[in-house]
Amino acid sequence: MHTTRLYLAVPLLLALAPPAAGQPRAGFAAARDGAPDPVREAARGAPEVRGQTPDAASLPGAVFAPGGRPFSSGVFLGDAESKTEVIDVSIRRFTAMVGKRPALVKTFHAFNADFSAGGWAGRLMRKVQREGSTNYLALAPAWTSEVPTDSVLAAILAGSADDELRKMARDVKAFGALVLIEPGWEMNGRWGYRWQGVDNGLAATAPAKYAEAWRRLVDLFAREGATNVRWVFNPNTGNPVLGGAPGPAHWNWWGRYYPGDDYVDYVGLHGFNGPSVWFKRWMPFAELFSGPEADFALPEMVRRHPNKPIIMGELAAEKDPVELRRGGWIRDAYRQMIDHPKIVGGIWFHMQKETDWRVNTLPQVLQAYQEVMGDPRVADTFVDVSPRLPRHGRR
Repeated sequence: MHTTRLYLAVPLLLALAPPAAGQPRAGFAAARDGAPDPVREAARGAPEVRGQTPDAASLPGAVFAPGGRPFSSGVFLGDAESKTEVIDVSIRRFTAMVGKRPALVKTFHAFNADFSAGGWAGRLMRKVQREGSTNYLALAPAWTSEVPTDSVLAAILAGSADDELRKMARDVKAFGALVLIEPGWEMNGRWGYRWQGVDNGLAATAPAKYAEAWRRLVDLFAREGATNVRWVFNPNTGNPVLGGAPGPAHWNWWGRYYPGDDYVDYVGLHGFNGPSVWFKRWMPFAELFSGPEADFALPEMVRRHPNKPIIMGELAAEKDPVELRRGGWIRDAYRQMIDHPKIVGGIWFHMQKETDWRVNTLPQVLQAYQEVMGDPRVADTFVDVSPRLPRHGRR
């Protein structure tokens, strides 16, 4: 949940129109006329809501995390540490500090970033790869040649970004190594990202527009032969527009933005335990991602998309007055992710921003992170376990 990134700055959305009464779209098992949604009812009683490790035998679909499987560590190192000139040194320093190289390194880019071998984004990717980490690109739907429009999603659908996206696809294909791309993250949020539903018409039209723009992006990459890309769908936990647990009937429910199983390789969530920032209480990992305030997002995601492995695209907890509690939060969060039968990776947001999210704020906090990185199940190399997607023309 953030208002600025290295690639661009956007104003915080100060006022919103009242949310419209959205109608469930075709393809979603939403409650109708007060009828209970069986998936949602199952999610309410899921083990992860109570902070317990789910029993793999009780979950639908393929289990991507059998006993003893590796869990991929990941990190966003912060804006200053993620620049092309220093990214390799930053990875080495972080590795030396925490005791394990991050399997995934997240960086942020706009549509017009230069991913060619000589371009700044392309050189950055190659440095990350040489350090042994896999590139995880957060891709912002923003570009310099964008036509004037009230909706960035409408501009994408009109083809205004096609030239930039085709070039990016060709450059990423030429890169050759596996790349994870997370387009338009936190699309269900309300903090000024131009691709969010609140900035693209509200109600049922906004999520549908987002999903269609995502499909256009993936199709453009497929036509250019960029088969080394895996697509990651990461909304924000909960429903930031309405709050609480409104469920699938609300227009801004995360599932309405989902572009379809043929267009997504990994699913996941963003969530931050920051009570001083967002005036909420301290939230354990299970409540932050699975509880009522999270709109039961994680267990619902598992049950609605049983064949998709999960990568938690961003997580963090703020510096807490009781520092040992923050260390305990880290231990608990990673225990639950590592033990979860569907979660195969998690990316820590290591930056001082809205508050200090870094893992080295105090010795005891760093010690907790070092301990979880010392777990032999935490891998320093990413292994792709995504299902086959024939429409992408790969494998």
